[in-house]
Amino acid sequence: MKKEKTVYLTKSEMEVIEAIVYSDHASDGHGLAGYIHFINFDMKKLRGSMASLVKKGVCEFEEMEEHEDCTWAILLDKFQEKAEKEEALLLPDSLQKSCIEYNGYKLKNLEVA
Repeated sequence: MKKEKTVYLTKSEMEVIEAIVYSDHASDGHGLAGYIHFINFDMKKLRGSMASLVKKGVCEFEEMEEHEDCTWAILLDKFQEKAEKEEALLLPDSLQKSCIEYNGYKLKNLEVA
């Protein structure tokens, strides 16, 4: 099996990933996806980060016609996988630990440059 290539992200891009991880919908058992609320971000930086994540093939975003203050974000499957909650026990406090504990998924092939 071929190992997936690591994708290096900026701090701003990782903040978008973090917003997905902590979204209410990311814990529903269907993978890491959820609403990104614009109020939590500088819009110029958010638009740039979103465009870059799409270009890097990490995420997809869908505009929500009924909600002008957010967008639907999906972390693509090759950057997440199901995880047993016990996997988080020995991890230091981190986004990865939170992701496993709260959502039952872990991030993979992503690193902050």
